[in-house]
Amino acid sequence: MRLGDGTRRLSAILAVAGVTLLLAAGFFFPQLRAMVHQVRLVAHLTSSNVAERLYAAVELGRSGDERALQPLVAYLERGDAVDARAESEVVSALCRIAGPNAVRLMDAALREPASDHTALIESLACIDDAASRAILAKALRSRDLSQVAVSILSESHDQGLIHLLIEAETQEANRLQIILSLTNPTGHPLDARLTEVLLAALKDKESSIRTAAAESLTWNYLNGAIPAGALAEAENTEDADVRMILTDRLSFYGPAAPYDSSLRNARATSTAGQGTPTPRALDASLAAAAKRASAFLAAHQDMAGYWLTSRTLNLSAEHPFREKNTYLTPMIVDMLAPIADAAGLGSNLSRARRQIGSEIEDTGLVRYYGQSDQASAHGRIACAISPDADDTALAWRIAPRRDMRLLRSALTALQQYRAPNGLYRTWLAPLDSFRCIDRGSDPDPTDVGIQMHMLMFLAQASPVDGRALCAALRRMISDNRIWIYYRLESLIPIVRQPDLARAGCAVQLPEARLRTVVSGQGKWIAAGMTLARLLQATGSTANLSETDALLYKLAQGNFLAIRRSPPLIYQNDATGSAPGFYWSQEFGYALWLRLYFESIRGRQDHSAPGVGPSR
Repeated sequence: MRLGDGTRRLSAILAVAGVTLLLAAGFFFPQLRAMVHQVRLVAHLTSSNVAERLYAAVELGRSGDERALQPLVAYLERGDAVDARAESEVVSALCRIAGPNAVRLMDAALREPASDHTALIESLACIDDAASRAILAKALRSRDLSQVAVSILSESHDQGLIHLLIEAETQEANRLQIILSLTNPTGHPLDARLTEVLLAALKDKESSIRTAAAESLTWNYLNGAIPAGALAEAENTEDADVRMILTDRLSFYGPAAPYDSSLRNARATSTAGQGTPTPRALDASLAAAAKRASAFLAAHQDMAGYWLTSRTLNLSAEHPFREKNTYLTPMIVDMLAPIADAAGLGSNLSRARRQIGSEIEDTGLVRYYGQSDQASAHGRIACAISPDADDTALAWRIAPRRDMRLLRSALTALQQYRAPNGLYRTWLAPLDSFRCIDRGSDPDPTDVGIQMHMLMFLAQASPVDGRALCAALRRMISDNRIWIYYRLESLIPIVRQPDLARAGCAVQLPEARLRTVVSGQGKWIAAGMTLARLLQATGSTANLSETDALLYKLAQGNFLAIRRSPPLIYQNDATGSAPGFYWSQEFGYALWLRLYFESIRGRQDHSAPGVGPSR
């Protein structure tokens, strides 16, 4: 009996222990699994794979777990995030988790030296509590953080954040810096109260404040952030320097920033860098910015040699999909080639040329997404789209193959797609064999930008055909039917004008194409026109001072204007069914670098007695 009782008692104990273990496993195992999952996500945040970084950022944010705060803040603290979308998701994650611990960690991170604290300040700006607002107020008083803080807060529609800015502007300590940095680089309208701050500053007792306000007003006007009528306040000022800044700078930027009617009778003379630092400080600032721009381009180039393009489905650069194509890389190579050694990017361009050369197929033609067996676009399978004239011309000019048979094959194919108007069609395939092409009202259009790239190619490969194309392009340049992929934004045709002139075909763009209807893009039209003037040797020493002012504004806040509102380089055919807008920070940095080094060269040309421009 005792043995049986002992057995039953042992069985009962084992049963209870088993149930306890099962309950414990049911309680602890999911937690253990969650901990392992989070460790993996944290590791993915630093992955070289874009999709893994993005997935990790999204999942850590969704978790709502405060244990995710430390790795998320650490990711932003490094200040060197390569993927803008992953960085945006990390910011969103911190906004969702929020709380005192998040604010404390971000406050500590802001005290650490880093190349860029923009994302951390963005995260604080979306957390609506007293602690985060106190840190932002402190950032506005900081010499190192105020530029970024002002630019981010001035984009906000949160009246509490606007109040922080207005309150900080009334303080003497950092007022000049705030006035200079008060801008909305994305092109959305500047808050009316901030516009009033700038207009009031036009009448300030301090000359430096008045000229800084005039500088910021022209910049915001160029970005489409303030209405044209706001500049009518310039009529009410007795300060000649302010009037000259407004009139001369808008005149220099030309059609990209048309005059207010109230400014037409104002006296226009040179302002020689009003609102910018002293010449020596400006030189040092721009030289340091050039190193950062070169570093950005080097860091964002894939080891294979290409740079990625950002694509969105609406007219906003936010939350893009990043794709590999054969268009952007040659454009960057073209922009940087004349200054590659000065910018320290010679090896990067060599790698880019090798990659582009590899995209030329056995037919001699090139596809937008590259060769069909390489058509994977960062997590998605890109369509093996039909070959096209644009990318074929770019690839052959940037990285020509030695096999002349391929060149003859390419030229023969291109001639087959010359339209009755003398221009070349986009797609190099019969209509019934188009692959993955969204057909618009004209299924195979003769776009203006494609003609420019074809002309530059033919000027070397087939001069007779190049001259014929030149005549046709000059004849058709004002015809709206050829403005397909650059209908909204003509930056690329603008910067191509000097290239066409060097190819023996100077083309004057219609004045209407020297404007943009896209908010935030006026500064890029201005930058393109400024570069064109420098390359065509029509600049003067006064123009060089305006170029410096433009370079300085674009570089403020560690190139915040480029990162928040990058150039729109082309768009899909508006008559098709697949919207697409293509943006590139990388092209913005390349354009900035070219403009910077060309301005240095222009200054050297002007300072050399009896020596004309070398171009």
